[in-house]
Amino acid sequence: MKKKMTFFALAGILAGTAAQNAWADNIDAIIVTPDSVVVTGTLSGCAEPREITPLLSTLDATYFIDLFAGPLPLDAEACNTAFTQTLPLPEGDEITQLAVSLYAGNADEEAPALADTETIVLQSNSGDEQCQADCWLSYDLCLADCEGAIDIDLCRSECEASRAVCLTDCGTVDTTVLCTPETLNLASKGRWVTCKLFTEEDVALEDIDTASILLNGEISADRAVISDDGYLNIKFSRAALSTMFTTSVEPLTFPLTSELVVSGSMIDGRDFLATDTVRVIKPVAKKVKAQKKVKAQKKVKAQKKVKK
Repeated sequence: MKKKMTFFALAGILAGTAAQNAWADNIDAIIVTPDSVVVTGTLSGCAEPREITPLLSTLDATYFIDLFAGPLPLDAEACNTAFTQTLPLPEGDEITQLAVSLYAGNADEEAPALADTETIVLQSNSGDEQCQADCWLSYDLCLADCEGAIDIDLCRSECEASRAVCLTDCGTVDTTVLCTPETLNLASKGRWVTCKLFTEEDVALEDIDTASILLNGEISADRAVISDDGYLNIKFSRAALSTMFTTSVEPLTFPLTSELVVSGSMIDGRDFLATDTVRVIKPVAKKVKAQKKVKAQKKVKAQKKVKK
């Protein structure tokens, strides 16, 4: 039986968007379901349709999805067209990450031009976590459908109600979380990532097993205190979270948006999981900044000499 997967995104988020460039081939979103991976994006040009050829492979628990869209057309700067590729997940393989690449070239070329690439780290789940992940996926899709609704607020409320019912049926607790800082500076010497965990009205915060709380499945909570304002105030090591990015085996391009997943259990054994997002930045080293400053000063001096 294939295992359900949720993921902690280092280079993208579930149904999230990657940075787009005008008149360029782009990966816009990657959605993981229990049986497939859905990749959406845009291709340059519209006079002639560009057919995508997918090549799929696995190596060391990584699922590689290479999409070849053919060379850029002559009207590449005229307009863009959208594409969607639905690809199967490998049967029986324990996949821990996805690597999706989009090429502006053909698969038989010696070195086709790489247009865009995204890497997503996965974590396998089972049992109640499978059911819970399905609930959150349905919730995300429901919110996406609300964008065209007449009453968006009502639509979103209905999505939240459906999510709560779904999670209850899974034997889990519906929770939400808000984490700070909203921007994680990898060079910062700050000590904490602080998350406020909110539960349903009929669930007591005192019933949370604070020793079970984890951030992104790895980082234990250093503190968990109930606030007078009705939420659980949780502190995680900022250094530990930063290390997850600085020691990533995959090359990362900063700034990036990553998903923060706070999970744990209640005293009665029910599970909870809530997500938030954080923007991650890695400042340019001082030496590089100094070099750029000197270069800019030389350029200004050269321009002044030309004017004289």
